[in-house]
Amino acid sequence: MRRRFMIVSGLVAVLTVWGAGAASAATPWTVQATPNPSGVLMPGLDDVSCASATSCIAVGSYSTNDYENAQPLAEHWNGRTWAIQNPSGPVGAYLTGVSCTSTKSCTAVGDYYDSVSKEGLLVAEHWNGRTWSIQAVPNPTGTGAEYPGLDSVSCASARSCTAVGSYFDSVSSESLPLAEHWNGSTWSIQATPNPTGATSNQLEGISCTSATSCTAAGLYNTGSPPGPSFTLAEHS
Repeated sequence: MRRRFMIVSGLVAVLTVWGAGAASAATPWTVQATPNPSGVLMPGLDDVSCASATSCIAVGSYSTNDYENAQPLAEHWNGRTWAIQNPSGPVGAYLTGVSCTSTKSCTAVGDYYDSVSKEGLLVAEHWNGRTWSIQAVPNPTGTGAEYPGLDSVSCASARSCTAVGSYFDSVSSESLPLAEHWNGSTWSIQATPNPTGATSNQLEGISCTSATSCTAAGLYNTGSPPGPSFTLAEHS
């Protein structure tokens, strides 16, 4: 939700370079037909995870008129066609990351805007092969913790997932890193360190090779944003 257009622009640039410099040396890309929800505006898919060549889940969101009315979106690839799924979720929800450990276990994460409380909150959902269900995700606590978001998730197994993102601290006016872990029954916040001298930082991607080994990457600033900025990696 917070960086959708910046991410899309970056992907366009990457694909343009790939097509210009490396396409001749690799298997060519082909467009797959993906359905759009009918009667809506701004549908988009932000992440995808494939348990096999014939089972992929892509997640994102769509809106009827503005970000407060966004709805979570998921689509499934069965090896031949893409089909829309209807994940449950609060109005204003964006799914920005997904990880599948099997055809019957996928976890998606993101955030949503609660138009009643006027707050940004976290969301996580699980696919069991038949339906999506919402999982409770704790929000960062403390004075000034606002607008948390989870941008990426990686599951080493159905009982071990780690999601990363960031939240805004209105007291310090800084973006702070956020990590949460799923142990098979609950999500819990993990402590994440800040680089020395960092005034604003966030984690945007993660990959876990086991339940006890995850690497996350992102960026941080020193001084007042928008810069200077530096690359960031953290390991758990």
